[in-house]
Amino acid sequence: MAWAITSGCLGLTATGSDAAPAVSDAEKTQVVRLEYQEVPVGSIVTFGTISDAVSQPLKQVPDLGKHKVLRHWLNFGGEDSARMAFVWDQTSNVLYLDLNRNMDLTDDPSGVVTNVVAGQRFARFADIRVDLPFEDGIRPLMLDLTFYSFGSRLNVQAGVRSFWQGKLAVQDREFQVGVVEQCFVKQRFSHFILRPWAEREKPLNLDSVTMKAFDFPEQLFLMGQLYGLDCKYEIDAKPRSYRLALREKPVQLGELSLTGQNVDRLLLISDSCTVVLDQPKSVELVPVGNYTRQKVWLKSGTTEAGLGAYYRGDRTITVTGGNKPTLALGGPLTNSVSIAKRGKTLVFTYELQGADGAVYSLANQDRAHPPEFVVYQGDRKVHSGKFEFG
Repeated sequence: MAWAITSGCLGLTATGSDAAPAVSDAEKTQVVRLEYQEVPVGSIVTFGTISDAVSQPLKQVPDLGKHKVLRHWLNFGGEDSARMAFVWDQTSNVLYLDLNRNMDLTDDPSGVVTNVVAGQRFARFADIRVDLPFEDGIRPLMLDLTFYSFGSRLNVQAGVRSFWQGKLAVQDREFQVGVVEQCFVKQRFSHFILRPWAEREKPLNLDSVTMKAFDFPEQLFLMGQLYGLDCKYEIDAKPRSYRLALREKPVQLGELSLTGQNVDRLLLISDSCTVVLDQPKSVELVPVGNYTRQKVWLKSGTTEAGLGAYYRGDRTITVTGGNKPTLALGGPLTNSVSIAKRGKTLVFTYELQGADGAVYSLANQDRAHPPEFVVYQGDRKVHSGKFEFG
């Protein structure tokens, strides 16, 4: 069979007299309906922005007397049509939201939020449901909003507590797949969720180190198959949902050798493709291409750790049909301490290093019991102490 490369990880197209019989797109496409979900407590992910003051007059506002108030915008979606005016009564710590976006803050009973935790310069309002207008329909969104006041300047953090999820079956495995929508920018999705279906009730915190979600990929390689992804909102569906289509694509594979221990999930990321390898073997077949980013999650018993960010350095893994590159990632993890002199002070820096020399972070750090050190001069103990987190 002859193969014609379309481009890197974009896959291959069969050509020639020995090409396989044509298969309809419907037969090669798996569709998953993603339905709206909310989590009862704790945000999935947090987005931040600076809020501008409302310069135009509001049609009507509650009578707040001589209270200290701020009148600002929530700049949802980066579009004027989506932004929402609000008034924060800093004296009583009550939030008034213009949910229907008509510049009248007295006709939105659900927009009066009193569920608050407040400090001197901040207030966190919880359990806020808003609708975001998009070109293809309105989306529900559940948030916790935190305001940080610096005079006339207001920083806003939106803790998202809703997402869209469905069940994906691949071979003999079932996955929870889902998308999390952005709040303050035009980009539609912030994350693509992919984890075992049996874990769907577990907390999901995308602000921490995790491999359970990643950037929404143009193409996904999962369990030996390459898929092109397309996710569209279906406003006429009952209930409203996203239609996630995974279209199978032919692909040329190359061998990749892996060294390192206790790897639970490895992500290889190129400009157009994300490769997901769960519990990878020492040799894996992956699409040919240039992978400039790698993420790894380790698990041994109840201990879990991951890279705190994409590991870049000078590492680009190039997989072709002829070579067999080696990628060192994962354990064993080694306690490492570097010492630097600053004036008359010695600074000890602790790191947990993997087989690749990268610094890993434990998933559940016990900050009540930080790493300890002891300094000896010969056989004589001269000092001991504990490291501080930071």
